[in-house]
Amino acid sequence: LAYLAQTTGESRYKDKAYEIFEQYKNIPRATNGGVSHREEVIELWDDTVYMVGEFLMQMYKLTGNKEFLLEAISQLKKHAEKLEDPETGLWYHGWDNDTIPSQDPCCQPGWAENPNRRNNEFWGRGNGWMAVGMSELLRMLPQDNPDRTEIMKGYLKMMEKLKDTQDENGMWKQVVDDISMWEETSGSAMFAYAMITGVKKGWLPAEEYGPVARNAWIALTKYVNEQGDVEAVCEGTMLGDNSEHYRNRKALTGDLHGQAPVLWCAYALLAK
Repeated sequence: LAYLAQTTGESRYKDKAYEIFEQYKNIPRATNGGVSHREEVIELWDDTVYMVGEFLMQMYKLTGNKEFLLEAISQLKKHAEKLEDPETGLWYHGWDNDTIPSQDPCCQPGWAENPNRRNNEFWGRGNGWMAVGMSELLRMLPQDNPDRTEIMKGYLKMMEKLKDTQDENGMWKQVVDDISMWEETSGSAMFAYAMITGVKKGWLPAEEYGPVARNAWIALTKYVNEQGDVEAVCEGTMLGDNSEHYRNRKALTGDLHGQAPVLWCAYALLAK
């Protein structure tokens, strides 16, 4: 809606976007201020950073109000506090702020029953959301923004780890650092997009990351069938506490979680 307001100039889209922002302000928050991914329990998910961040960035572009941009930065930092692994730059899928047991059948029972109150796996698409989310935020942030250095540091650390975990076919696994997992397209496409963007923006050395991104794109095209549907897309995934939870997720064909990121890659390759 914020994007439509920008492109059409119609006030109805802007009004609705502001209405949604008012709803956003009422979403439950974790103790550190992070927006909860769910209403019935307070949990921070890596998915959320992209989902709210993209909306907030489009609202900033629409209005020029820096408060939207500052909120996007704030949410990334608050989620990073609980979910980012400082050694690898990869992100855990989720963190539990409370001890309320979830009855959702898609979540693995007991996933947060550990001292860190979070899961232990680096889920592919979850990290994809972060790779794209950081890329988009860095594209928008002014060079003199005081948070830019910290966000760039996290982005570069993640890209370095992704470079090392790309498999021999040019893809990434359903759990990024587990070579026994199956190749998954939505996360792979998001990683490729983040690298293409980084090379074109000069954040990443082209001689080092250009071949990684190229191999990923070539690999992804082999997963697009004759109908234009992307194969091997992980289904919507709730939180789990072991690798088997992620290994056993269904691989779908034509699911929009995979269609869109492949189109993002094509756009990034064509863009100047």
